[in-house]
Amino acid sequence: MFNSINLTEFRGIKKCEKPVEFSKFNLIIGANNSGKSSILEALSFFPDPWGDVGLPILRSSRPIIFRWLHGDMKSTVYGYSGTCTINYKFEGKTFTLKMSTDGRVEMKLDDKSFTDINRIVDVLAKSPTELTAYVVFIPVNDRFRENLSIGLIENWDTVEKTGASVRLVKQFISKVVADKFTEVIVRGNELRIRQEFPKEEKVIYVRLNDVGDGVKKFLLPALWIETLNPKVVLWDDLEVSAHPTLIRAVIEWMVTHDWQVIASTHSVDVLHEFVMSEPEDAKVIQLKRTNEGVLLWTELTPKDVEEFFEKGQDVRKLFM
Repeated sequence: MFNSINLTEFRGIKKCEKPVEFSKFNLIIGANNSGKSSILEALSFFPDPWGDVGLPILRSSRPIIFRWLHGDMKSTVYGYSGTCTINYKFEGKTFTLKMSTDGRVEMKLDDKSFTDINRIVDVLAKSPTELTAYVVFIPVNDRFRENLSIGLIENWDTVEKTGASVRLVKQFISKVVADKFTEVIVRGNELRIRQEFPKEEKVIYVRLNDVGDGVKKFLLPALWIETLNPKVVLWDDLEVSAHPTLIRAVIEWMVTHDWQVIASTHSVDVLHEFVMSEPEDAKVIQLKRTNEGVLLWTELTPKDVEEFFEKGQDVRKLFM
C-alpha cells in the first residue's frame, strides 16, 4: 500500500509543505482546486507511468487515462514546461518518478533507475499480472466509463465467474430501489439488470442506463474492482450522482474489503457514512493550496469528524 506521496511541480501543485501520509482508508476533502484530484492522479501513475501494459479489462494504460482527463501529458507539469517529480513511499520503499514535457519518463529506487515496468516487478517481487492490477483509479470522466463498459462486456465471462454480477446487485441496487433486481447480465451487447416480478411470474432485463446515473456510476467501477481484486483503490469524487443510501452501501462495501482506499469527496453524506461505518486505520485528509501553489494538509480521525458533527460544525470548512 501507499505510505505517503510528495509532489513537486505536478499539475497545479508547486510543492508539498510535507509528504501526504496515508492510512488504510482515506477520505480527501478540500475546496475546489485544492489538489484532491491531483493527488489521486499522481498516485495512479504507479507502478507503470510508461503505459507499457494496459489495465486489465479496461485495456487502456495509465497515461491514456490521464490524456482523457487533460488532453495531453504536458498537463502533468506545473506551468506546462519542465519536469514534475513524484516521490512515492510504497510498502516501505521510496520511488522517485520524474516526467518531463519532452516525453522523458524515469523512475528510481535509491540508485536504481527504471525505464519499464519489468524492473519494478523484480524489485517488488510481484508477478506482472498482479502488479498491473495492483492500483486502480476511478476518475470522473465519461470516456473512462464508456471504455470500461465496453471492456466489461468483452470480458464478461471473467467478470461473471467472480460472482460480482450477482453480489453487487444485492449490495448496491437492492438497497436503493424498491424493485427486485437479481443480477447484471450481458444481453444484446449491452449491460442489463435482471428484474423479477414474483407475483406475475415473469422477468425483464432493464438497461443499466435506465436504472439511474448514480447506480451506473458506482456499479461499473465496482464490477471492475471486484473482478481485478486490486490492493489499492483510488476514487475521485466518490459521491457523484449518488443518493445517501447508495453512498452508505458503497462505504460499507469498501470497508469490508482488504483494500487500501484513497478517495476524494465534497459530500457531507460521505463523511457521515464514513464515521458511521467505523473503519479501522482510517483518516480524513484536509487539503489547502496556497496562492503560490504550495499544498498544505492536516488530518482528522473518524472520532474527530464525529465530534464536529455533534457540535453542528461543517468539517469541510475548517481548513480553508
